[in-house]
Amino acid sequence: MLQRTLQPVYLYCGAISAAGAALCALVLIHTPAPFAPLGELPVIVLVAAVIVGEVVPLTIPRRSGDGEMTVSTTFAFALLLCGGLVPALCAQLLASALQDAWTRKPLWRILFNAGQLALTIGAAAAVLHVIAGYGPALDERFGPLEVVAIIAAAATFFFSNIALVSPAIALYTRTPLLEYLRTDLGFNMAVNAVLMCFAPIVVTTLDFSPLLFPLFFVPCFAVYRGGRHAAHTAFVEYQAMHDSLTGLPNRLHFRQAVATALADPAGAPAGAVLLIDLDRFKEINDTLGHHHGDMVLSELGPRFQSAFRTDDLVARLGGDEFAVFMRGVSDAAGTEHALRRLEEVLQEPIDVGPMQLEVEASVGIALCPEHGDDVDVLLQRADVAMYRAKGTGQLSVVYSPDDDENTQARLSMVGDLRRALREDHVILHYQPQIELSGDSAVALEGLVRWDDPKAGLLYPSAFLDAAERSGLILDLTYAVVERGLSDLVTWRGAGSDVNLSLNISARCLVDAEFPDAIGRLLLEHGTRGEWLTLELTESSLMADPALAKDTMNRLSALGVSLAIDDFGTGYSSLAYLTGLPVCELKVDKSFVFEMLSDERNDAIVRSTIELARSLGLRTVAEGIEDDQVLERLRELGCDRAQGFHISRPMPPERVLRWLEDRAGVAVGEAA
Repeated sequence: MLQRTLQPVYLYCGAISAAGAALCALVLIHTPAPFAPLGELPVIVLVAAVIVGEVVPLTIPRRSGDGEMTVSTTFAFALLLCGGLVPALCAQLLASALQDAWTRKPLWRILFNAGQLALTIGAAAAVLHVIAGYGPALDERFGPLEVVAIIAAAATFFFSNIALVSPAIALYTRTPLLEYLRTDLGFNMAVNAVLMCFAPIVVTTLDFSPLLFPLFFVPCFAVYRGGRHAAHTAFVEYQAMHDSLTGLPNRLHFRQAVATALADPAGAPAGAVLLIDLDRFKEINDTLGHHHGDMVLSELGPRFQSAFRTDDLVARLGGDEFAVFMRGVSDAAGTEHALRRLEEVLQEPIDVGPMQLEVEASVGIALCPEHGDDVDVLLQRADVAMYRAKGTGQLSVVYSPDDDENTQARLSMVGDLRRALREDHVILHYQPQIELSGDSAVALEGLVRWDDPKAGLLYPSAFLDAAERSGLILDLTYAVVERGLSDLVTWRGAGSDVNLSLNISARCLVDAEFPDAIGRLLLEHGTRGEWLTLELTESSLMADPALAKDTMNRLSALGVSLAIDDFGTGYSSLAYLTGLPVCELKVDKSFVFEMLSDERNDAIVRSTIELARSLGLRTVAEGIEDDQVLERLRELGCDRAQGFHISRPMPPERVLRWLEDRAGVAVGEAA
């Protein structure tokens, strides 16, 4: 979690809100009897019209998906012409506040809208004052000077509104200001020109006969009903082609648009497909809930759009996966600027409830025509490159046929591993741990192996990554625990009182069902929790300390011991040792290997043992290669040791024989 910072959009909106409030205060102070016009019938009618026109907007689906037209502008400008600045401000600010509160906009947006409206109406009033002495009275006819003043005030109203609102939207969506104006200026000019032209007509109607004013709503209602129907039809079509969460084009839209672009008969197609996948997004959903995950996705949509050119197509394909089509880009160099912008927007924290999160992503790039000229082929190859980027820790990777072969091999491995789990080809080899105070074997660590009928015996480095990526790691863990407990029952039934130690994945600590599953396995095999130690790494604890602590407490309640594997190789705080139910620290073999030749490694091992002793934890040293290291560990007070000098990992059928032989053999004579 990061400290909340004031982003530029909040600073800008705060300044506009403050300026608007100051203007309102000055107007009220310097206007004699400012609220007197509010008692006049025409003014009351227009105030009501402003409120109704604001709270009943006409939504117009557009490229941005959020266009609105409200007739309140017409009545507010008419109120300025015939009633003065204070009634216009009161009506428009009240209407805006009601509408914003009804739609549950955050307070900072409500205040910004009030501030910019106050400044906009104030600017228009100033122009009226300069040209025509503030404005014609209700019972006067519009002369040439008044018409000029009205046109100038209307233009001021429009351009002031654009000048104040556009930077806020550009900052909020992280879109360059000129690009936003190019997208929305035409729409705003067309809508506001029509609305402003009606204002003098409204004033003239009220001047002639207020009884005729309600007739003005008849065509408005007809336009509103027709517009609602057209908007609904357009909205349905829009929703079918856009993602409802982010407002971006969806997979269907992306495929159709890219296919059309690639089939352009004007010339040879050229373009780049970028596939963007968020890293570790599942952790956000699992830890904070899907609602907060949706908040992250909805924030990232506009950010991703701002990172690319206006003409680039940015879409959400589903889940945490986005795609971009950059037309006219034929090589990786053409994507470099956009990727730099993408990296910048990803580095900016995202507000999620009371905290801020930083999100990382991996990008795969496929080029047309170099890597294919079909949208599905380009997406598949961008997907291959994206997984390569994840595996290498890079932001982006361009597709290579070599990566594709590796990916096919990985997919094949996942299928073979799933089959191996069903057919019991996943086995354990065991490496003993001895008590240094008495040389007796006290535990066996189960090390997973895959006995593949074709490839032979495979070590964890060959398949654990595929298991993690495919989600098979939990199934693999349960299979390992099942087999380990079965072997443990056999050894204890033969008279040995050794315990079992097994490694578990970080995924296990964020699975709420994991402790219950371990409890069921212990019960099924008739084993006690005290006979089992589960080893986990420091990094797995730091991924989600609160959830990890809950899982570990539930495991500890079963009697299961918990050990920190490879202690000292992570980058975490030692504070967790006092707050988590840890029983054992395993000193990483990288320190043990060179402790006799490197004083720094010896100091690390010694400090770890002393720390564990102070906290009431036992220590296990890994990687014992010779008797000299073993004796040094005894001197330092290490509790247990394992390594090739004591025994290499062995299949389960050899364990009992080794235990029997060990009972009468000195440590220095061990194989």
